[in-house]
Amino acid sequence: MRMECNVGGADRIARIGIGAALLGTGFLVPISKPLKVAAGIAGTVGLITGLARYCPVSRAFHLNTCSRS
Repeated sequence: MRMECNVGGADRIARIGIGAALLGTGFLVPISKPLKVAAGIAGTVGLITGLARYCPVSRAFHLNTCSRS
């Protein structure tokens, strides 16, 4: 299966920014361990989908924010 770009523009920037913020929260903010784990997982997913420009969930729902150039 070929991974075609389906994350682009503002969506990509938001995923990377929010992912980084969630990872920072998971590491730096004194919260309960389950919340740290949840923030770490969500942050990692956001960063990976933003950097890879591909999201399997968006594909499943036929969502594409990548420009058609």
